[in-house]
Amino acid sequence: MDLSTAMCWEVMRSAFTGRLLYTVNALPSALPVRIAVHQESILFAIDSKTAFQVLPHGHNFCALHVDDVCPQKVVCRSVVVLGAADRLCGDDPVLLSAFGLTARPEDFVYARIEPTVINGVAVDLCD
Repeated sequence: MDLSTAMCWEVMRSAFTGRLLYTVNALPSALPVRIAVHQESILFAIDSKTAFQVLPHGHNFCALHVDDVCPQKVVCRSVVVLGAADRLCGDDPVLLSAFGLTARPEDFVYARIEPTVINGVAVDLCD
């Protein structure tokens, strides 16, 4: 069953982690990241080496994938966000903690994805 946009955002807001999907030398890569949602942006922190690969100038389109398994309902909801990723200005620890991200060592970069596409599905695990 397809999820509505509102249901996709509900899954994103309830998630603590997701997988950042991007390419390195034309090969797919997936990196688990801690996420937080602020308004309709997804915030995350990545190490500076990965940031160099994910956030280069002129090529910053990536995807984020989140799964939400509800054991009581035996349903899995899966959401994919596609959009431009950019560096989050101001690594203020108070601001970041308000978004649910903890301060990281200096070699981490804080970024966000502004979604251009968000879609998801719900799968009954009993089928």
